[in-house]
Amino acid sequence: PMDESVKWLNLSRSEMAEKLKQCGFSVSVTVVDQLLDKHNFRRRQAFKVEAGKKNLPHRDEQFKNIE
Repeated sequence: PMDESVKWLNLSRSEMAEKLKQCGFSVSVTVVDQLLDKHNFRRRQAFKVEAGKKNLPHRDEQFKNIE
């Protein structure tokens, strides 16, 4: 992240509400949203880049010649 003051988390707001409920704090997703905004938290989506998904028309050519 470019902004050092922003804190990142990977849980959705509903997942956060559920985790808090498991710890004994019953809060709505709206309250979680307000608290995260107040304390400068942002959602950061983890994503996976799959290798080999590029448009390479001759990618499999070498394997077709193996006998």
